[in-house]
Amino acid sequence: MSPAYAPYLLEVDDNTASELYEAFTNASWESIPSDTPLPDGEAYCVFIYNDGNPYKLVFYADNTVEVESDNDINRYKIEDQSVGTFVAKAANPDNLNVLSDSLIWCAPEFVSNDGVWEEHNYQHIEIQPECGPAYGFSFELPTGWRCEAMQTEDDPTSSIVCGIFPKDKDKSVLIVEYQKNGLGVCGTDLVEKTIDFNGHTATQGFFDGDEMWGFIALDGDYNGCIIKMNDPDLYNEYTEEVDLILQTLNFRFYEARNNPDSSQ
Repeated sequence: MSPAYAPYLLEVDDNTASELYEAFTNASWESIPSDTPLPDGEAYCVFIYNDGNPYKLVFYADNTVEVESDNDINRYKIEDQSVGTFVAKAANPDNLNVLSDSLIWCAPEFVSNDGVWEEHNYQHIEIQPECGPAYGFSFELPTGWRCEAMQTEDDPTSSIVCGIFPKDKDKSVLIVEYQKNGLGVCGTDLVEKTIDFNGHTATQGFFDGDEMWGFIALDGDYNGCIIKMNDPDLYNEYTEEVDLILQTLNFRFYEARNNPDSSQ
């Protein structure tokens, strides 16, 4: 077996970056031969800009690290396990419901120093409510695509509607919404099933015998957070890009604008 890589990059906030810096600098790094066998199990990639220079660090299960910079690769053994523990905890799928707005999708073939910095063709979009408390959302938008968001001026915000448009298209493929009063559903032969949507329980609806889902509505505390499939033909044309948007879509509760509260 060989190490498995999760195709996501983690962007951390200033506080997490400070904690990571402390873990890195306080650890003891012992140089080991570059041909030391790689262990089985998961490996976590961390990409860092330090003083303008890009580094790729791969953390392995046996507490060793591979560091790539300027095409040079060096191997180290970390005596202090706090670094590896910190990275593994941040990348743990159990935390994705908290960290998903900070995760950037990265195709596996680009999990390299050059690939990450040069081939990351997405921009992070965050739609905040004008007035809280209300829900907003964030996602990764492919280069060349656009989104158009509208929201009511209620205090607090009662609705946000955001259309997501493929490049050079006049029709949106997805519509992402927050509706304070929840989803109003009409149509015949509606079939619903319960799914997991990025760590949250949700209801997926199919209309009139369609194979393509028509909506995904989050449940529980996230009632009113909705995704609609606006054009199945566009989805079939841009499946990879739309799936990327859905994988990185994260709804977030805001007590007030620019003051996100992720406690829910």
